[in-house]
Amino acid sequence: MSELGSFLKAVEDDYLIGLSNKGIVKRSYKDLEKEQVSVEVAGEQIIGQVGNEKVILQLPLSNSICTCPAVGMCKHIVMTILTAKLDGGRTEETVAESNDTGGKEGEEKKQDKADTGLTNAVKMKNNATVDPMEETGRKIDSERTGAAETTETDTVKKIADSISVEQLKKAVDEKEWKRIIQELKSRDALRITQGMIVTVQDAATGMTVHLTTPLENSACTCHSKKLCRHKVKAILALKLESGVISGEELKETQKENTADKWDKKQILPVLKQVQNTLGEMLMTGSVRIPMEAADTLERYAISCHREGLANLELKLRALSERVKAYQGRHADATAEVLSEGVTEIYLLLLQLGTLLESGEDISALAGEFRSEYTKTGELLLMGLGMRHFVSSTGYEGETLYFLETNTGEWYTYTVARPTFYDRKPRQRTYGNAAPWGVSTTLAQLASSRIRLRDGKANAEHRLSSTSQASAELYGESTADRERILEYVKEDFARLWEEYSKRLQNPEDEQEYNKLFLIRPAAISDMHYDEIGQRLIFYLEDQKGRRLRSQLTYAKQEAAAIKSLERLRDRLERNKAQIPVFLGSIYVEDGECVLYPIETIEI
Repeated sequence: MSELGSFLKAVEDDYLIGLSNKGIVKRSYKDLEKEQVSVEVAGEQIIGQVGNEKVILQLPLSNSICTCPAVGMCKHIVMTILTAKLDGGRTEETVAESNDTGGKEGEEKKQDKADTGLTNAVKMKNNATVDPMEETGRKIDSERTGAAETTETDTVKKIADSISVEQLKKAVDEKEWKRIIQELKSRDALRITQGMIVTVQDAATGMTVHLTTPLENSACTCHSKKLCRHKVKAILALKLESGVISGEELKETQKENTADKWDKKQILPVLKQVQNTLGEMLMTGSVRIPMEAADTLERYAISCHREGLANLELKLRALSERVKAYQGRHADATAEVLSEGVTEIYLLLLQLGTLLESGEDISALAGEFRSEYTKTGELLLMGLGMRHFVSSTGYEGETLYFLETNTGEWYTYTVARPTFYDRKPRQRTYGNAAPWGVSTTLAQLASSRIRLRDGKANAEHRLSSTSQASAELYGESTADRERILEYVKEDFARLWEEYSKRLQNPEDEQEYNKLFLIRPAAISDMHYDEIGQRLIFYLEDQKGRRLRSQLTYAKQEAAAIKSLERLRDRLERNKAQIPVFLGSIYVEDGECVLYPIETIEI
C-alpha cells in the first residue's frame, strides 16, 4: 500500500475540518449521496473525478489540486479523500493488476490523464514559497520506513523529534513564545489522543491540532498551512510528554540577549540627569529639598517612560509622592523614609548605567509597562484571603488570594483605583461586585470555591477581569479547607528549601512564588516595636526553629494588627487553636521574614 493510501486510512473528520472547515466537510458528505466520484491511483498520487472537476490528491493533503476556481481545500478534494478512504484497498489492488499488464506505458498514460486540465494549478504550486516546516518534513520523509509499520508511540516520538525547539521558536515572535510557555504550565488543559495522526485538543485556546509526520501533513482548526502558534504549542506539549525536553530546559529558552533594543546614546544622558539630581538630594539632605522637586521627578518619570524604563518610572513617581507628603508634613513621611527612596533609585541608576556601558541586557532591571494576559484553561480556585492596600505610587484597592487546588499554584485578583486627585478619603470597597459574572461581593468571592473557565492571567499569575471568562461558585472555601493541608508547611527547614527552589532565577521573583501556607507549632514574643512602628512576633515549628513575622503600622493594617493581638490573647487563655497563616515571604537583612496576609482556621 502506498504512503498516501496508508495515510488516508488514518484520516478522520476532525482532521479534514482542520484542513478546510466544518461546513465544507458536511457539504461533501451530502453531495456524495447524489454525485458519483471515481478514484484511481497514479504512482504516489490519487486521481479523482468529481462531476466535471478533476482532483489530484497528494501529500501533504493541503497541497492537493482541483480544477475548480475555489481557493484551498474545496469540497471536490474532500469528496475525493472520503471516497479514496472508503475504497482504498480495492483501488490499490486494481492499480497493481494494471501495472502488471500495462507496465511503464500504462503508468505514463494514467499520469498524462491526470495532468489534463491541471497544468496551471501545478505551475501555481511550483511557484509558491516553501514553508520551513515543509523542508523539515521532506528530511523526515526520506527516513521513513513505511507508515503502515509505524506504531502510535513511534509517531509521537517522531513528531517530537522532527523539528527542533530553535525552529519552533523562529516560527513565532518573542512575546508569543513566552505566552506559549506560560500556557504549557497548565498542560491539563491539553487533551492528547495518540494514533498515526496525533490529536491535541487545547481547551485554553479552543483549537484542535492534528499532528503527523512529515509535519506538512499536519492540520489545525485555524486553517493555517504554515507552522502556526497552535501547532508550535502542540509539538512542544509532545516534546514535554515524551521527555525530549524538560520543563526547566523549555523555560531557559525564554532567555535571550535583547541588549540591542536599548539605545545607549539615548538612555545614558537621561540616567545621568536623574543621577545628578538625586545625588544633590543625598548631599544636601531632606531639609533643603527644593519645593519644585516633586515636579522635577515627575518630568524625569516621563523621560523614563519614553525610553522604556518602566521600573525607574514607577519608582520616580513613588518618590515624587513621598516628597509631596514630606513637604506637606505627613506623619508617616519621615526624612529617613525619603532618604531610603532616594538611595534605592540612585543604586538602580548605577546598575542600569553599568550594564548599558558594558553592552549587557537591562531588560530585567528596566521592567515592562504592560503585562500580557494569556488563557489559563479551567482553574479550580479556593479563595483564602483578601487584603486592602495603599501603594506608594498613589493607588488603593484590594487583592484577593486564590489557591489552585489541582496544581498548588497561587493566583491573585486585584481591584485598584488611583487616588492622585482624591480630596476626600474613599470608602473601603468590600461591597464591590465580583468579576466573571458572579453575583457576589469581593469579600464573599475571597472565601469561595470557584470553577473559572476561559480565564486569563499574566506572568505574575494575576487574574484578569475579562468578560470572556465565566465562574461557577460551588460553596464556601471553609467547607473544604482540608484540601489545602498538602500545601501547608510545618517544618521551617523545608519551607526555606522550597522558597529557595522557587526563586532560583531573578525572573522567578514574582509575588505568587513567595506565597505560602504555614502552620506553626507555637506563636511567641509578640510585641509592638515603637521605634520601627511595627508589630513583630515569631512563628515556631516543632523543632523550635523561628520565623519572624511583622506588620508595619499603617492605617490599612490597623485591623490586621488588632486581629493578631486578639489571637495572642486567646492563645494565652488556651481558648483558640493555632491557625494556618497565609503570608508572603521575603528576605530582610539576611533573615527570612513573613508578611502575614490572613489566618485560616482548619
